[in-house]
Amino acid sequence: MLFVSGLTGLGLFAWLAVQVYRAKTDAAHFDGWDAWLLGPSPSALNDAARRRIEEGFAKLNDRALSAADRIEAYRESLASADRLLTRSLRAQPAQAWTLAKVAAVRWELAPPVGQEAMQGHLELIRLASAMAPTDPDVQRDLGKLLLLTGRRDEGSTYLRRAAELNPATARAIVELMVDFGFDPREMLETLPRAPETLVALRAPFLEAGREEEYLEILVPDLASVGTDPAVLRSFGETCLRLGQSQRLLEALERLGPFEDPDAEAERLLQVAWALLDLDDDAAALRHADLARELRPEIERYHDQAGAIAARAGRPEIAIEAFRRALAIAARNAESAERRAILYRKIGQALDVQGSSDQAYDAYKRALALDPLEPYAARRVREMEDAAGVRR
Repeated sequence: MLFVSGLTGLGLFAWLAVQVYRAKTDAAHFDGWDAWLLGPSPSALNDAARRRIEEGFAKLNDRALSAADRIEAYRESLASADRLLTRSLRAQPAQAWTLAKVAAVRWELAPPVGQEAMQGHLELIRLASAMAPTDPDVQRDLGKLLLLTGRRDEGSTYLRRAAELNPATARAIVELMVDFGFDPREMLETLPRAPETLVALRAPFLEAGREEEYLEILVPDLASVGTDPAVLRSFGETCLRLGQSQRLLEALERLGPFEDPDAEAERLLQVAWALLDLDDDAAALRHADLARELRPEIERYHDQAGAIAARAGRPEIAIEAFRRALAIAARNAESAERRAILYRKIGQALDVQGSSDQAYDAYKRALALDPLEPYAARRVREMEDAAGVRR
């Protein structure tokens, strides 16, 4: 009897172990245990739902399928996600993110019709918001959902709250508001006037052909947010785009120098571009060198110094700067495409210098990293044709 009892207990333990393993590794297909100890955890179910939503978007954009098949596959993925999210809420009801996703998915599957259905949907949104008042992702998702329901003012309030909670989300929020037809000036008035917002708004202003208006918005803010490197870069690039190099130079000379090395490095770099545009090549090279000396570990400053040197007709300086940028990119495990671009720039500078053999090697290295790099591919083809070695 003891032996049989022990064997039964061992079998039960093995069965339980298998169920726990299945619940953790395949939450999407593990049914019937959500409210019990063995069921998949709410986080596992949420992860599975997130994957279903991502799969749905991938299918919706799959041009290999017909339009009808794409939509059907998308809806099937959302329906699967809805079931997983519902199971997650059964296991743990107090989940703001999950409630927000349920509201979003159900809106996509079957938009509420009638006042009663809409009120139920809005209650779900408000409940999720109240449960996570400090979660920027939840607030942003709810803002998007309110915009979908046509509640523009309410949705804007949620988006502003999300940007206040996490300024790093400003770019994604601006892109979302662009999709919903917000005017750039309206976005400026809606969102917090933080550096991240000002930088993110550059794209919609430029796309609307309103670069001068954007510049006028930035100028009064430079005194308060001008120490933000991203704002300095946005200001500099907009001035150069408008051909206002002198204005850029005067503004940055009034602002600096900064104590913060990141801000000062960016200020010096933008000054260098302004000076280059004003035909003071020697001063431009000096300022570019000062910028990369302040932040020698940042690839961008070496890359930009190389670009300025190339424009100034100093290929030997450009080659050295691009090589330093490449070394940092390799050390930081940057993408193959990024390293290919740097090899291509080295090849271009070597071409100008008259070092054709070395330029050819640089272009070949670029193509080894990115076979689609267009300039390197064209130059290799031209060089091989000229040498009579192309097959």
